Amino acid sequence: MDDMGFPRRFRGDILTPSAPGLAALTAALRQGRQIRTRQDRQMPVSAGAGPAHLLACETSGSTGAPKTILRRAASWRCSFAVTARHHAIGPGDRYAGLGALGHSITLYAALEGLSLGADLALLGGLPARRQARALRDLGITVLYATPAQLRLLCLGARAGGVAALPRLRLVLTGGGPCPAPLRADLARLCPAAALWRFYGSGETSFVSWADPDAPPDSVGRPYPGVDLRLDARGEVRVRSPYLFEGYEGARAPRPRLRDGFLATGEIGDLDAAGYLFLRGRADRMVTVADRNVFPERIEAVIARDPAVALCAVIARPDGRRGHRITCVLQGPERDGIVGRLRRLCRAAIGPESVPHDFVFVARLPLLPAGKPDLAGLARQLGPAR
Repeated sequence: MDDMGFPRRFRGDILTPSAPGLAALTAALRQGRQIRTRQDRQMPVSAGAGPAHLLACETSGSTGAPKTILRRAASWRCSFAVTARHHAIGPGDRYAGLGALGHSITLYAALEGLSLGADLALLGGLPARRQARALRDLGITVLYATPAQLRLLCLGARAGGVAALPRLRLVLTGGGPCPAPLRADLARLCPAAALWRFYGSGETSFVSWADPDAPPDSVGRPYPGVDLRLDARGEVRVRSPYLFEGYEGARAPRPRLRDGFLATGEIGDLDAAGYLFLRGRADRMVTVADRNVFPERIEAVIARDPAVALCAVIARPDGRRGHRITCVLQGPERDGIVGRLRRLCRAAIGPESVPHDFVFVARLPLLPAGKPDLAGLARQLGPAR
């Protein structure tokens, strides 16, 4: 892998020059400086003292304390070429991201768009209705966003009177499940857009991707250039040119590599056609009545209900059953929804995975990455009673 940084010159226009961190990002690119990001909405990007080919990105800390990931620019640049080839991306396109530049999906979108000659708009921090209007008015053609951000976008579009985004031709989403109600809302809002779902992390970058015809509950087949295998317990292991170099700091944990394969911490299954289905993270798995339960699977099932906008599942220790499952939902409680969601979970994944409690909140707390703040929710809920 070469030691070149990102391109220092780019042909596209910056459509949102006041977006937090964007001026610092473009300055670092033009000057050939190292790019460093952190989870700060106002100052997410700075120029580092390290080599320009080494990108330093702080993680969101969704499952623990934030760490700084180090990766070579080439590990992202080679996937830019995959996107350009598969989706015919070029200078005529207009990219947008809905999150902060400190989040890897938004940073990746910005660097890919600029590297491929596209125009760029970053809309993080705007209310969803204003994001929808900006996507329409700016004629955005390529959008990177998490499913949580896309749910809010669809709600904001309705509230803001945006009936459609006719120029949007490609939506790339990762960071969580994309259930059928959300896919249907996106089809109405973006009638000309192909929806591609992907699975990956800050450490792995792309692992798999799913085209519009992939099984809806899968995360697709291995991304081009990725060698994927499951170990004896079903943990996903990856070898590819997109892997990170390691974590910054002398006391930082070392990547778990075996024969060049990185352990992702995700448990999954591969079907006969090569599609990957994720059960959840090993470090979020809990036991309920001596059965293994994955909170992510519960979240994915509950998100199938059209009345659910956003949800998060918290497992709290329980002396009798091992853990007590609580589902937190955004929005008011509606008649019959709790019973309906319990029946849905029981039928889809079994009685142990049925939440014991349902809590309704006006707004689910989100991390800058656009994912639910699980640690914050656990603190708010406190211990099980």
